[in-house]
Amino acid sequence: LSSVPLCICNFLTLQFLDLSGNKEIQILPIQMGRLNELIELNLTGLKKLRDPPKDVINNTKQCIQYLSNKLFCLKPFYRIKLLLVGMQNRGKTTLAAKLQGRECGNESTVGVDISEWEYKPTIMKKSFTFNVWDFGGQEEYYATHQCFMSECSIYLLVFSLTSGNIALEEVQSWLTNISLRAPGSCIHIVGTHLDEIPAEQRDELNILLHKIGNIASPFSNKLQIMGIFAVGLRNELENVNLLKESIYKYTSEYKVDDKIVMGQMVPASYHILDKCFSDLQKSARKGLRSPIMEKEEYKAFIRELDLNDIQNEDELNRVSRFLTNIGTILHYDDRSHNLDKLYFVDPLW
Repeated sequence: LSSVPLCICNFLTLQFLDLSGNKEIQILPIQMGRLNELIELNLTGLKKLRDPPKDVINNTKQCIQYLSNKLFCLKPFYRIKLLLVGMQNRGKTTLAAKLQGRECGNESTVGVDISEWEYKPTIMKKSFTFNVWDFGGQEEYYATHQCFMSECSIYLLVFSLTSGNIALEEVQSWLTNISLRAPGSCIHIVGTHLDEIPAEQRDELNILLHKIGNIASPFSNKLQIMGIFAVGLRNELENVNLLKESIYKYTSEYKVDDKIVMGQMVPASYHILDKCFSDLQKSARKGLRSPIMEKEEYKAFIRELDLNDIQNEDELNRVSRFLTNIGTILHYDDRSHNLDKLYFVDPLW
């Protein structure tokens, strides 16, 4: 052989591959980067081989990883989904606005509101983009919240410091819900209306926060609970900057399966698809296209982009999970109701 047949790269469960003695092979195709199950790759006698380089060809795992990195053109991704959850009139919408440095009215959120928050604490730090999902707290929307919860996300669980022991039930209920729908997620528990509590009652406040901590503690094996904060959202904005810094700090350290989430290395094609579906979302909101794609249309759309690293069902499912986790699209792997055949280009639809 003078080159490796590309059909070999379609055997994704291949474990042993012997290419020894094929002296004319100079380059291994980057498509071999898909062969993640390969245990042994024999390249003995390939004296003209110049890519991969000599320092990796004797190690099968390193060789495949090298080809995989070239195939997927990995680039860091600095955007993450940030969800504000809690009961009605707890200050979620105001908190979302204050984090973003803007004012807001007194209207309650209906359903869910999506906005974008870019935060960079200092000049020397990397800018993070948060895809902010502000959930309406009205009881009639509770059943729909679970449809939007996703893993690999940041959650702000918001309660009112003025609600006393009612807050304990609320926090426990939401932690249970999140742990079931999005285990491993990063949680900040945020008490609002601090500015409505007189100085002489702050000792009672500390007792409440201690009780909240006791409720949160048993969930530490299912969720990454990063802290409990008390904030004021009126003129002085007590502790809001502290909360911003904590969100940034723990987001930068947040890992799932020992892999960093913010700044994770993803294929360049994922960046392309994120941009393409964001553009489709804008068109859908203007009424220029349907907010839903059926599976064949979705696959055809991606196929037309000619992305060489999304060629099979597994790779399609992987990128769909990624786009769902960051909030660009919504897709449910629910075959019992045929939801797996639908892709929601506009999550607000």
